[in-house]
This record gives sequence, structure tokens and C-alpha cells, in this order.
Amino acid sequence: MVTIRVNIVQWIDDAQPGLVACQLIYAWGNAHIFIDKLPIFTTANLDQQSVYPQPGWIACEVIDQRQDAHGRKMVTVATEQPLIA
Repeated sequence: MVTIRVNIVQWIDDAQPGLVACQLIYAWGNAHIFIDKLPIFTTANLDQQSVYPQPGWIACEVIDQRQDAHGRKMVTVATEQPLIA
């Protein structure tokens, strides 16, 4: 399974197993927020009193890979239906 790093930035709801907001920063500096159950992003035992941000991961599918003009590796991913191996 391919994963990419996200920051768990906020506790949203106590409904089991807890809902959190995660932030993914794109290569160009834009942010995308994911809201889902805590175990989707981490195995850490977090709650409303935890200090945020916390590290997390989100499963994804790699759509494309390339290098930009500065030699940085750029990856296009999809998170809707990650491949689980």
C-alpha cells in the first residue's frame, strides 16, 4: 500500500473511534483537508486533549510521477480508492 504523510491538525468529534481533520500540503503550497475516522490516519491513541498537529498517513494510488524544473520528484496521487496490497 502506498501512503503519503499528512498532519492531523484537529480533533473533530468523539464519535467512536473519533473523527479528526488532517491536512495535506501540495507541492505548490496549497492545502487540502481530509476529515475521517482516526484509524484511517494513525494507530496513535489520540483524543480531544492531545496536542496537535500529530503525524499521520493516508493511503493513496500513484497516478503519475515526474521531476519538476528544479529536479524535485513530483507525484500525482488519488485518495478515493487506494490500492491495498
